[in-house]
Amino acid sequence: MSEWENNIGESDELSSLYDKGFYICKVVWTAKAPKFSSDLYELEAQFSNPEECQAFSYMVRGVYKFNSSGKYNQTRNGIHTIDEIKFSKLIEKAAKEALYEIKATFQKGISNASK
Repeated sequence: MSEWENNIGESDELSSLYDKGFYICKVVWTAKAPKFSSDLYELEAQFSNPEECQAFSYMVRGVYKFNSSGKYNQTRNGIHTIDEIKFSKLIEKAAKEALYEIKATFQKGISNASK
Protein backbone atom coordinates (compact mmCIF):
# COMPACT_ATOMS: atom_id res chain seq x y z
CA MET A 1 0.00 0.00 0.00
CA SER A 2 1.37 3.41 -0.93
CA GLU A 3 1.94 6.24 1.54
CA TRP A 4 -0.84 8.16 -0.24
CA GLU A 5 -3.32 5.35 0.38
CA ASN A 6 -2.31 5.24 4.05
CA ASN A 7 -2.79 8.97 4.56
CA ILE A 8 -5.00 10.92 2.20
CA GLY A 9 -6.82 7.97 0.68
CA GLU A 10 -8.23 6.92 4.04
CA SER A 11 -9.37 10.31 5.29
CA ASP A 12 -12.98 10.54 6.44
CA GLU A 13 -13.47 13.75 4.49
CA LEU A 14 -12.29 12.23 1.20
CA SER A 15 -14.40 9.11 1.78
CA SER A 16 -17.42 11.35 2.36
CA LEU A 17 -16.80 13.14 -0.93
CA TYR A 18 -16.51 9.82 -2.79
CA ASP A 19 -19.79 8.68 -1.23
CA LYS A 20 -21.45 11.82 -2.59
CA GLY A 21 -20.21 11.10 -6.12
CA PHE A 22 -17.15 13.33 -6.18
CA TYR A 23 -13.89 12.12 -7.62
CA ILE A 24 -10.32 13.35 -8.03
CA CYS A 25 -9.48 14.79 -11.45
CA LYS A 26 -6.61 17.14 -10.54
CA VAL A 27 -3.81 16.87 -8.01
CA VAL A 28 -1.15 19.40 -7.02
CA TRP A 29 1.68 18.34 -4.72
CA THR A 30 5.21 19.23 -3.72
CA ALA A 31 8.25 17.00 -3.76
CA LYS A 32 11.89 17.25 -2.79
CA ALA A 33 14.39 15.86 -5.25
CA PRO A 34 17.70 15.28 -3.48
CA LYS A 35 19.27 13.99 -6.69
CA PHE A 36 18.67 17.35 -8.35
CA SER A 37 18.80 19.80 -5.43
CA SER A 38 17.29 20.43 -2.02
CA ASP A 39 14.62 22.71 -3.50
CA LEU A 40 10.89 21.97 -3.21
CA TYR A 41 9.15 21.39 -6.54
CA GLU A 42 5.44 21.90 -7.14
CA LEU A 43 3.85 19.44 -9.56
CA GLU A 44 0.40 19.02 -11.10
CA ALA A 45 -1.41 16.14 -12.79
CA GLN A 46 -4.95 16.19 -14.13
CA PHE A 47 -7.53 14.80 -16.51
CA SER A 48 -8.65 17.55 -18.88
CA ASN A 49 -11.74 15.41 -19.53
CA PRO A 50 -12.45 14.07 -16.01
CA GLU A 51 -15.83 12.52 -16.80
CA GLU A 52 -14.17 10.11 -19.25
CA CYS A 53 -10.77 9.98 -17.47
CA GLN A 54 -9.14 11.13 -20.69
CA ALA A 55 -6.62 13.74 -21.77
CA PHE A 56 -4.23 13.17 -18.88
CA SER A 57 -1.66 15.92 -18.52
CA TYR A 58 1.04 16.84 -16.06
CA MET A 59 3.44 19.68 -15.49
CA VAL A 60 6.03 21.10 -13.16
CA ARG A 61 4.44 24.28 -11.83
CA GLY A 62 7.63 25.67 -10.35
CA VAL A 63 10.13 25.51 -7.54
CA TYR A 64 10.44 26.94 -4.06
CA LYS A 65 14.14 27.58 -3.55
CA PHE A 66 15.82 26.41 -0.36
CA ASN A 67 17.46 29.56 1.02
CA SER A 68 20.46 30.23 3.21
CA SER A 69 18.33 30.50 6.37
CA GLY A 70 17.35 26.84 5.97
CA LYS A 71 13.78 27.56 4.83
CA TYR A 72 11.96 27.56 1.52
CA ASN A 73 11.19 30.84 -0.22
CA GLN A 74 7.51 31.81 -0.14
CA THR A 75 7.49 32.67 -3.84
CA ARG A 76 7.36 29.94 -6.47
CA ASN A 77 9.81 30.39 -9.36
CA GLY A 78 10.03 28.83 -12.80
CA ILE A 79 12.44 25.94 -13.23
CA HIS A 80 15.27 25.17 -15.62
CA THR A 81 14.33 23.18 -18.69
CA ILE A 82 16.58 20.27 -17.72
CA ASP A 83 14.82 19.89 -14.35
CA GLU A 84 11.42 20.10 -16.02
CA ILE A 85 12.39 17.32 -18.41
CA LYS A 86 13.64 15.13 -15.54
CA PHE A 87 10.48 15.62 -13.51
CA SER A 88 8.23 15.13 -16.52
CA LYS A 89 9.86 11.76 -17.19
CA LEU A 90 9.46 10.73 -13.54
CA ILE A 91 5.78 11.79 -13.50
CA GLU A 92 5.09 9.96 -16.75
CA LYS A 93 6.78 6.79 -15.47
CA ALA A 94 4.81 6.90 -12.21
CA ALA A 95 1.54 7.54 -14.09
CA LYS A 96 2.12 4.54 -16.37
CA GLU A 97 2.94 2.31 -13.39
CA ALA A 98 -0.23 3.46 -11.62
CA LEU A 99 -2.31 2.78 -14.75
CA TYR A 100 -0.88 -0.72 -15.10
CA GLU A 101 -1.62 -1.40 -11.43
CA ILE A 102 -5.20 -0.14 -11.77
CA LYS A 103 -5.77 -2.22 -14.88
CA ALA A 104 -4.34 -5.34 -13.21
CA THR A 105 -6.55 -4.81 -10.15
CA PHE A 106 -9.58 -4.29 -12.38
CA GLN A 107 -8.83 -7.40 -14.42
CA LYS A 108 -8.31 -9.40 -11.22
CA GLY A 109 -11.72 -8.23 -10.01
CA ILE A 110 -13.34 -9.35 -13.26
CA SER A 111 -11.64 -12.74 -13.02
CA ASN A 112 -12.81 -13.25 -9.45
CA ALA A 113 -16.37 -12.20 -10.32
CA SER A 114 -16.62 -14.77 -13.11
CA LYS A 115 -15.69 -17.69 -10.81
